[in-house]
Amino acid sequence: MSAPVLDKPKQTRVRASKRALEIALDVLAEKGLSVEKLCVKGGQVEIHTRSVEADSSHENHGGLKQW
Repeated sequence: MSAPVLDKPKQTRVRASKRALEIALDVLAEKGLSVEKLCVKGGQVEIHTRSVEADSSHENHGGLKQW
């Protein structure tokens, strides 16, 4: 007597939609946020933002001296 053959699980690909990314980035731009980092891995999207106002408030400029 042989063992029953099990069906292999169906593999599906999950991808982030280009249109969904465009919409998310447009909304961030409307709110005045700049995208610092964008990571897409399959269907997972990770967006790191920084406020535009926060960028202009850096007086130290990373420790660089003026010439």
